[in-house]
Amino acid sequence: RLCAEIANTDVTLPNGTRASVTASFGIAEAQQREQPDGVLAHAKAARKQAMASGGNKVQEYHERSALEHFARDINKDR
Repeated sequence: RLCAEIANTDVTLPNGTRASVTASFGIAEAQQREQPDGVLAHAKAARKQAMASGGNKVQEYHERSALEHFARDINKDR
């Protein structure tokens, strides 16, 4: 809902030009004993993914398993 509210609100710039704004957010849940810097890094990665997939959305961080990392790395070489 937050993204929709932002997108539906026009902004008037100091020169009088009207502009629309969108926003992308990344969220992450702290794992047991995870340091705050790690959680913030995960949230930033999720925001980057949201922006890369078109933006104007909220993206939750999901840890990739070792198998997913392996499959991604194998496919890079093809």
